[in-house]
Amino acid sequence: MKRALRITGIIFMGILLLGLILAVVVRVPYFQQEITLKVTGWLEKKIGTKVSVGYTKFAPFHHLVLSDVYLEDQRGDTLLYVDEISAGFDFLPLLQGELRFSSARLSDFDMQLRRESADSPLNIQYIIDAFRSEPNEASSIDLIIDDIELENGRFSYTVVADENSKPLKFENIFAHIQLPRVLGATVEASTG
Repeated sequence: MKRALRITGIIFMGILLLGLILAVVVRVPYFQQEITLKVTGWLEKKIGTKVSVGYTKFAPFHHLVLSDVYLEDQRGDTLLYVDEISAGFDFLPLLQGELRFSSARLSDFDMQLRRESADSPLNIQYIIDAFRSEPNEASSIDLIIDDIELENGRFSYTVVADENSKPLKFENIFAHIQLPRVLGATVEASTG
């Protein structure tokens, strides 16, 4: 009996030590940059356009900061640039199929949506299609975001081939949005 308790204790301490080592290692800038390169490489393959992140700071199990985030559309034009994305998240709900962000903040961002003609899809449609699940396939993760803050943003929407259409532009966007749940295609939101 004592031997079984001792072996169980050693296994438990080994798992705890391994988790602690992993938590320390992912805080080292070299490893954070390597993780960033792997993730952006995977994302570029998934969507087929350029994705870059200048700097990543990751505090295991609770916080992520991405700086100089750039996403290109299929024409090679800027779709999205964000100076800094900061997100606080809860790790334990992930084990239950929930991706829960306590906060998300986009600072100094520029999003440029465009259509080639009034009948063509938005320049972001290829990303939506890349991550769309099959019609009969249920999503296995619920996305929950408690608060979204937008600071000093710019947004534009243009229909390129329409000579009579003027671009729609918004600048100096500041917003605080509460978005408690996203389930499938349903979004609940309120602004504060």
